[in-house]
Amino acid sequence: YQRRVRELEVTPSESSTGAVEEVLSYTFEYIPWVGEGSGEEEVKQVHGTVKMNFTTDEKTVLESEVKEVEVVHCLQLVSQEAKDALRWMKQGNIQAALQIRQESLERLRRVQQFDTTNQVEVMTKHLESTIEQMKQKGITAEVMAHTHHQGYLSRRGDQDYIAGYIDEADF
Repeated sequence: YQRRVRELEVTPSESSTGAVEEVLSYTFEYIPWVGEGSGEEEVKQVHGTVKMNFTTDEKTVLESEVKEVEVVHCLQLVSQEAKDALRWMKQGNIQAALQIRQESLERLRRVQQFDTTNQVEVMTKHLESTIEQMKQKGITAEVMAHTHHQGYLSRRGDQDYIAGYIDEADF
């Protein structure tokens, strides 16, 4: 398993406004897992392009948002926030840890309506339980283990979500 992330910064020209422009062409090469194919290590390829529509109209931007991306972004943030909360717990600062966990819970609730995989609902229930335990018992080994696990699930969730979303796309 390898994960490669590339960042692309695009600055539109004045003539780009209102136009759709191709900003990236890509070829993704991979060798299927054992059992997927005939056992040969044949390199498979997926080709594609990324096109952007540049606009200054806020309504157009809001209408074109992809909600699945918002869910993935939320899962990534919640994963990082779990790490941050765990760090505060290890330092004995329950208030800072609790604040971060509550912010994560609110973040999950805001995107739950866009979640097509049920992952956000499951994570929300786990986080509610962890927050309640923190309020009742303070920082315990169990709370810390749950927080660590939730960070892991968030990271796994964003990868699974992306994989499911990509599998449904037409290449």
